[in-house]
Amino acid sequence: MRIREVLVSSLEIPMKKTFATSRAKQDVAKHVIVQLLSDDGLVGIGEGAPRPHISGETVESTFLLIEKYLAPPLVGKDPTAIAAIHREMDRTIELNPSAKCAIDLALYDLLGKRFGVPVYELLGGRTKDSLHINGTCDIQAPGLVSEALKRRLKQGFRYSIKIKIGTDPATDIERVRIAREAIGHGIDLIADANQGWDVATAIRVLRKIDDLDLQVAEQPVYWKDLSGMAQVTGAVRSSVMADESVWSSYDAMQIIQMKAARMLNIKLIKTGGLHDAHKIATIAQGANMRCMVGCTLETSILCAAQAHLAMASENIAYIDSLTPGEFLVEDPAQGLSWTGDLVVLPDKPGLGVELKEATMSKYTTRRSSIKKS
Repeated sequence: MRIREVLVSSLEIPMKKTFATSRAKQDVAKHVIVQLLSDDGLVGIGEGAPRPHISGETVESTFLLIEKYLAPPLVGKDPTAIAAIHREMDRTIELNPSAKCAIDLALYDLLGKRFGVPVYELLGGRTKDSLHINGTCDIQAPGLVSEALKRRLKQGFRYSIKIKIGTDPATDIERVRIAREAIGHGIDLIADANQGWDVATAIRVLRKIDDLDLQVAEQPVYWKDLSGMAQVTGAVRSSVMADESVWSSYDAMQIIQMKAARMLNIKLIKTGGLHDAHKIATIAQGANMRCMVGCTLETSILCAAQAHLAMASENIAYIDSLTPGEFLVEDPAQGLSWTGDLVVLPDKPGLGVELKEATMSKYTTRRSSIKKS
């Protein structure tokens, strides 16, 4: 099997509502979708979700890099050579993980379809009977937190709740207090500061909320400050989780060696896809460290890839998946389903999702075909 053509599309999909963190607000979802067409008639699909405030990528830069630099060498390649393809992409272009993620997911989807197995089987096989996702609430005024989380409970989120914090310390403490009162005990609570504090503030705030049974404090300080993260980790009761600090398996090793966190959040748009994300999960398991697989408002393509990684990784305890149906006016892919706080993988080969061509056409801003002339 060889890749005979690469199709790359950029999409801009209006959102039903704005999603806000301490660092950014988003009201339009911008994505790049790659389709790899093989010489035996199969199509693998993948997605990148470039976010300037996360990776410095834009939908325009990601589209251009794939079209001009990453896609041409793929034509004629054996898609089973995923590691070699990643090495070539890394030699061609530094960083730009969303662009590489779109290609990586399409490769795994294509291989799953070629061999007739779901992607999690390519990653080692099923490790769980079910997949629970977080009931996530974006950054809200304290008076609105309770109402937002009670809606999550009514929607069936009973495994874990995640709230966004990281603005004013006193307000953040109040948000966590109200969140715990709203959801009660027995449901894990995750608070994500998105680098919103300095080290002293992080320690002071997290110590004040120790009695509120906070399970996870996500990325409390600046992503490059691993020594500061280590100070926070050693000083508080809740499990500090590294998110923005985790881009590669090398980063994971550094965090483990420095004891800079007790958990890792693995985002496919930061790791360049499943290839390195699976390495990170394996490294973490070797250190007896639990993980979460994260998201940034994506379509069902990336959501499916995250679910496959979680299914294949015993130590991934949380899935931070914002369902496309809640936030996007339309999802350009179909096949994945959600019931309450459960994400259900389809019993199909590959990622198990397919594109909706009418929706793709409606929201596509640019499209290019790359093949041998």
